[in-house]
Amino acid sequence: MALIAKSGTPSPVQLGIPSTNKYADMIAGEELFAGDAVFIQDSDGRVYKSKEQCGSSSSDSTVEASRVDGYAAAGTKPVEAVTVLYDIVLAYAAVDQTAGIPVYLSCDVNGGLDDVKPINDAPQIGLTLTKGRIHLKQSW
Repeated sequence: MALIAKSGTPSPVQLGIPSTNKYADMIAGEELFAGDAVFIQDSDGRVYKSKEQCGSSSSDSTVEASRVDGYAAAGTKPVEAVTVLYDIVLAYAAVDQTAGIPVYLSCDVNGGLDDVKPINDAPQIGLTLTKGRIHLKQSW
């Protein structure tokens, strides 16, 4: 397997996301799409797509960028408000995958998900369920 393709617009399976599973009213630092894995940058407090640095040396900025603080609830443009969800089940995948497969941050697509473990020992950030659903959590 490999990159997990999105099916339309990823969305939460459950209704009424508790405040304990989201950061509301954050500001996007770049264009984001629903379901993108994101981090909140320390220097400006804005939300950016997480970027796995597979096979690269790690500097402080690449370590920060490879952190997953959550997932964009909806698409947004830079400097617009965005809600970041975490520890949540999203209807995400384009195909019905086998349940129980670990999910990682993609090495190939910023903010993307992959079911292949990166060579740099990145943490698991989710688990596939059935019917295209994925349980997604933070990387820390």
